[in-house]
Amino acid sequence: MSQSKVSDAILPGWLAKLARPTRMLWLGPLLGFALSIPSFFTGYKLDDYLFAQQSLDKTVYHARASWDYFNWASSATEVAQYRERGIIVDWFTPDAFRFRPFRPLASLVHAWQFRHLAHAPWAMHVSLALLYALLILLCAKLLMRFSTSATAVGIGVLLFAIDDSHAFSSGWISAYNTLLCCLFGLFALFMHDRWRRDKSSLGLTFSVASFVLALLSSEGGLALMGYLVAYAIFVESGSWRKKAASMIPAVLIAAGYLLFYAMYHFGPRCFVAYVSASDDPWLAVFAVLSNTVLFTVSQVVSLAPLTAALQFSGSGGVIVAAVLFVVLVAVFRRFLASSKTAAFFATGMVLSIVPFTLGFISDRLLLWASFGGAGLLAELLTAASAGAGRLQRVSARTLLVTNTVLSLLLFVPFPFLMFSMEGSSHALAGAIPTQNTVLLNSSNGFTALYAPAIRCYEGGTWPGHFYSLYCGSDTLTVTRTGERTLTATVPNGWIASDFERSRRPRQLHFTPGQSIDLQLMTATIEKVTCDARPLSVTFAFKEELSAFAWMKWVGKEPEQCGLPAIGGQMRLWAPLF
Repeated sequence: MSQSKVSDAILPGWLAKLARPTRMLWLGPLLGFALSIPSFFTGYKLDDYLFAQQSLDKTVYHARASWDYFNWASSATEVAQYRERGIIVDWFTPDAFRFRPFRPLASLVHAWQFRHLAHAPWAMHVSLALLYALLILLCAKLLMRFSTSATAVGIGVLLFAIDDSHAFSSGWISAYNTLLCCLFGLFALFMHDRWRRDKSSLGLTFSVASFVLALLSSEGGLALMGYLVAYAIFVESGSWRKKAASMIPAVLIAAGYLLFYAMYHFGPRCFVAYVSASDDPWLAVFAVLSNTVLFTVSQVVSLAPLTAALQFSGSGGVIVAAVLFVVLVAVFRRFLASSKTAAFFATGMVLSIVPFTLGFISDRLLLWASFGGAGLLAELLTAASAGAGRLQRVSARTLLVTNTVLSLLLFVPFPFLMFSMEGSSHALAGAIPTQNTVLLNSSNGFTALYAPAIRCYEGGTWPGHFYSLYCGSDTLTVTRTGERTLTATVPNGWIASDFERSRRPRQLHFTPGQSIDLQLMTATIEKVTCDARPLSVTFAFKEELSAFAWMKWVGKEPEQCGLPAIGGQMRLWAPLF
């Protein structure tokens, strides 16, 4: 591999010297580990509590086998029980709700850790950082096999190591499945290359075994297929028949995995964070196309505030992202067309995104894509010359800044952002009484999701019945309409956005007069919005209202409250976080 001539117009000389492969082979993993150190002091966050309480002798959740910790709800009976206690689901969640990913390997890791290291979360964080460092080392080895120059290898390793979207994976205990999956998957790609180019008989064996381990860690292991397709097109030599034949082992494994997944009903159902292709094929197609564009732009541009704005801006964000996508392709089209290596990285990056597009958009899912993104940008930055057009040079410099300076600045703060999301859950876990409770309003969809797990893990008990009437940032008007009845109205309706929906089904449609009967409460839909969401709901309780503890959200925490007299009203509002 020869040292390429690097233009001073794009890469500073000091950066080109720093990014020597022999240096980045150890400096890259060291950087990744060092950037993860602040997360050692963050303890448990969000989903960590759902796993932690499974290690307890007594839990408010259904106890799971060590290999099945990711199972949130797998039957109508569980959904009905959770609905009564306000755990995971809401009063209007249908019995069809399911969430049970098949991640036995990652689950076993969690089970061992939470049984033996439950009081030392810092130790789990250290192991995560070490795993991330190992992933960076593997990335370096892969880049050495695929990149066209030594400088491209070094720059690629650097970009991968400091990618701020990796902070969630290297700094969040619950992201073990993401790191394990990507580690095994990229090792499978490494051994696939050994099999095809070096004619190593062990290459095929290790590639197949690693692919299986990746799929046992997470369904995200299917992202490997994106890189294998790109490999067959741009790296594999010979006829198209030979190229297709090289894919047979991986295709058989992927097909078998998907068949097993479907036969045993793993995965989500009626869960807004995931789009069901069987329930709404056109929505699934739109989600794949739009989210692929969003993720690709997010990976290449690496500007977190912009990508976050695009991700939560609905169709407008998709349009802006599509425009940026077209502009990027137009600016660098000649480079992409002239370099098979760049085309391999770009194609692998885009195709590896597809398996994640039916789920909730989050930069933490870009771990797979960032390998191709790092390789592509490294090739682009090292190939750019002073003779390139002004637009190409400006674009290349901009991408260099966003993928280095801004990534470094944002990497450390990201794991701490989760605290803002779970603050309301801690507040609820600490304030709720043990008697049957009705929470009139709450701030966001995560509040009641984690509060029971936090309360349980901290040694408390959760009410036998817990009903949260409204969750969102709109103003809730509660009118006392009878001895045991309340009518609640929200100007823009319940579940007005995907963020408010949280784990609530996307396909929910309500009709006036529809009733949902629970053990101690019946909710009757009075009015609906134009898109069939509740606008006004009457809640009739089967016991005296004095038998319940009543709570409302005030500022950043809930507090107990009284109810108005018959005919009286109260207006409530809670901040999003």
